[in-house]
Amino acid sequence: EAAQWAIGQLHPVGELPFSILQDEGFDADTYIDIFDGGPTVQAPLASLRSVRLAREVQVHAEAGGPRHWQLLVRPTRANFAAVLAEAGERITPADAPALDARVGERLLATPLQAQEQA
Repeated sequence: EAAQWAIGQLHPVGELPFSILQDEGFDADTYIDIFDGGPTVQAPLASLRSVRLAREVQVHAEAGGPRHWQLLVRPTRANFAAVLAEAGERITPADAPALDARVGERLLATPLQAQEQA
């Protein structure tokens, strides 16, 4: 009986990650995870907050605008990379040295704040 009750229930350790996924736009569904019996989530790609708010940015030599945490992505398949960076509206190579981005290169940027851009 206890095992039947546990199927589909969220383990307390998973509450924070589960809520983060829901904030991103994922919805709990009726499926259960085959490995731990917990709930699963799913969402159409276009409905995810980070995808909806992603914008193409060009790397500049000089920074500009208020700085905030963003996910910066080099979207090319051959050398895909993604990093979290505190950067302004004008992204510079120094904002995300791990990307090794060059001035003029185009990246995708998604803000990490909960509020959505107008």
